[in-house]
Amino acid sequence: MTKIKTEMISLKVSDGTSMNAYAAFPDDNNKYPGLLLFQEAFGVNGHIKDLTERFSREGYVVISPELFHRTELGF
Repeated sequence: MTKIKTEMISLKVSDGTSMNAYAAFPDDNNKYPGLLLFQEAFGVNGHIKDLTERFSREGYVVISPELFHRTELGF
């Protein structure tokens, strides 16, 4: 199992807004394949964060964007 780092990041969107995303990645300087993990109906909640971390421990860089960022921050 790989040691990972997690962080909230901000992604710039083409309409000038920003979208928050939860990111997890292996804690070394190697290159890894990436995954986009889309939220469920309840947003980037604890379950989505757990899945993000689990995939990352298997050797992926994973980003889970808050898709409804225009509706409400953290929705």
